[in-house]
Amino acid sequence: MIHLGRLVIPLLAAAAVAAPQQRVLGEVIAKSDSSRELSVRGDDGSPVAVRLDDATRCVRVKPGETDLSKAVPASLGDIQIGDRVLARGKISGEGSNLEAALVVVMPRADLDKEQERQRAEWKERGIGGRIMALDAASSRFTLVSSTLRETKSYSVDASRASIRRYPPHSGRFADTRPSTFAELRAGDQVRVLGEKSGESELIVAQQILAGAFRTFAAQVRSVDAAGRRLMVKDLATGQSVALEVAGESNLRRLSPGMARFLAVAVKGEARTGGRERGGAVGPGGPGAPAGGPPSDFQQALERAPEFALEELKPEDALIISGSALAGQPSGKAFTVVAGVEPLLTVAPGEDPLAGAWNFDINIGQ
Repeated sequence: MIHLGRLVIPLLAAAAVAAPQQRVLGEVIAKSDSSRELSVRGDDGSPVAVRLDDATRCVRVKPGETDLSKAVPASLGDIQIGDRVLARGKISGEGSNLEAALVVVMPRADLDKEQERQRAEWKERGIGGRIMALDAASSRFTLVSSTLRETKSYSVDASRASIRRYPPHSGRFADTRPSTFAELRAGDQVRVLGEKSGESELIVAQQILAGAFRTFAAQVRSVDAAGRRLMVKDLATGQSVALEVAGESNLRRLSPGMARFLAVAVKGEARTGGRERGGAVGPGGPGAPAGGPPSDFQQALERAPEFALEELKPEDALIISGSALAGQPSGKAFTVVAGVEPLLTVAPGEDPLAGAWNFDINIGQ
């Protein structure tokens, strides 16, 4: 994930000026060459008009660069809609205007390339699951990770890892904050990027993303599409839960074939005690979906089409990942999966995906 906010401190320090100034960080949504103005949607969602003049310093940096001395001179004509910018200057108009002294540009094309590289890296060397136990003395924890073939335990060495934590209200990477091993808890959902040590089950972590999220089966009671609210019955506790379904929430609907395939895989795990899942994972196996079977649950979700909140009806079955912990009357849904009736038939209890849910790290958001 490339987050331009990480450039703010070193870049502003390198470009420090005597007069106190303010900044805007966000995405270019429009520009006017004639008026020398950029319309920027800040990371807080607020629109800001950024005005450039002859004294404005405009530079371009590569993704991940923190040294302004390596920036390349740029101009307003080089800036495109979709680029990320950091603008520093004088704020006016109750925060809606900024007279820019400095504009740092990170081109969208460069970001896309770097984000694709990072996606591939997480796919190749990343692993997700839940923390089962922690050892503060050694800065290690036990991670239980499930795929469609098996459930395995790993010892994760976090002593040299960069750790970031999701806040309770968000499943977006852009909202994560730096964290420490001391904040990790048993039950946390984590993604780990690192290297396996030889043939052992030890992973030496380089990056760790953690969050106190919960996955649970639910049944729709009512839908408020206009207000982005969903009232559901938590099938594990029997309680009603009011959920906020924000615009960035991920809504996916499994096809009947994919749902049957996943149900057979989960049923196979229950039959083998979680050591190795059933034989439905090979191409052409029972219930195999069109396009070939996914390698894990996350891949199955990525293939599933999106749906609109207003499509849900009372009594529809769902699997939800979000901030609504067991027993809480409300929360926020980060991912909502519909079309899951076959899954709930074979795994009606808490976390029907058997701990295999990987929250979306939202690389590129």
